[in-house]
Amino acid sequence: MNAMKKTIYVGLLGLLGQGAYGEVKGNLQQSQIISEGNKPVERSELMLSGMPLNSDAYARWERGLSGNDTYKFRLQTMPLQFGPASAGFAAENVKSDKSVNEVGVACKIAGNVDEVNLSINPQLYPKNDKVEYYGTASLGHLFADVLGQLITSNGTGYVRPGIDYVINIGDIKVGLGLETKLQGKMKGLKDDYAGLRLRVKI
Repeated sequence: MNAMKKTIYVGLLGLLGQGAYGEVKGNLQQSQIISEGNKPVERSELMLSGMPLNSDAYARWERGLSGNDTYKFRLQTMPLQFGPASAGFAAENVKSDKSVNEVGVACKIAGNVDEVNLSINPQLYPKNDKVEYYGTASLGHLFADVLGQLITSNGTGYVRPGIDYVINIGDIKVGLGLETKLQGKMKGLKDDYAGLRLRVKI
């Protein structure tokens, strides 16, 4: 079963889950990043939130510049809440050239500063000395996000920031903007790609 089919099946399970848990919400997002002289980066993402114990599920299929497929599934539950912050556990499975299963701790801080909506969601996976994080900021039609990873044992990782101008077309959100990815040693990150980003979110 290829990664795209797995993502679709997870989505169907999520929709079925809405019947059991009326508060469950699902979003499906498709992204295309076009950079000069490179093949497009394709990405399909599914997010389910509002699950019991303040849990959410995330699935991603991505085809990078090399043409290789990467599939990721993450489930996190954060029942401990302290005002705008929550904490708990996360588990993920990542499949590319090999399959990696990890369990760790997670936290999330979300709220508004003036009129800007902010969130940051880091996870720590001790098995592979890995820290991952995803942060967002939105104001009006502007949406910015950053995805990052750091392997603390060797100082390698990546940072993937992006920004979009988003318009609503009925229940569909369409964003057009820029995305770049830097990776390597944190003291000397190198440009992997930079290009136009088109996103469609349902």
